Amino acid sequence: MLAEDDDWISVGLWRFELGNVLLKYVRAGRLAEAEDLYLKAVEDCKVYGDNSNARNAATALEDLYVAQGRKPEAKALVERMENAYAGVSVDAESIGVFSWLAQHYLKLGDRYRAEAVLHRMLAARGALPADNPAMADAEATLAGLYEGSGRWRELEALYLKEIEVFKSHGDKGLAAVYEEEGKGADAAVARRQAEALRAQGGKS
Repeated sequence: MLAEDDDWISVGLWRFELGNVLLKYVRAGRLAEAEDLYLKAVEDCKVYGDNSNARNAATALEDLYVAQGRKPEAKALVERMENAYAGVSVDAESIGVFSWLAQHYLKLGDRYRAEAVLHRMLAARGALPADNPAMADAEATLAGLYEGSGRWRELEALYLKEIEVFKSHGDKGLAAVYEEEGKGADAAVARRQAEALRAQGGKS
């Protein structure tokens, strides 16, 4: 490790310079040390409640590995982040990590792991405000995965269960599911219900 970095780590100030330190390691080809720093960032940020540095470090290393054709190592970084947060509840502080996990599993082509993370996020719906943007993104991403693979029953269940998605996308989402299944009457009802829900919520 670079000598001047030791002081940052010893007093915790290194978190504010993490990007610069990591970049120095990466440019020097010192990937093992960069990865060690990333892993320390994950643990440290869990303690301090600031996980943006851990995500930034992971993204930088992941992109480097992918560019070098080292996809298994890129995926291992994402898995390590998930393992580090295995016992952490999804809440306002940690949801950014889970959102990052889902996005990066998808980026690496692992739809199964991405779905598992998205389901974990949605299971914590009651612990977060109804308008939480990360939760809304999780719902929309999961809906897109269902639609893209023709899983209409699961998509229908998602729209019916997640009221915020239904408010925003009922006429385009649930109605489209019913139309795909040849249920024109149900599609019309879904549109009317969506319009009523949006009106109640002050949506145009």
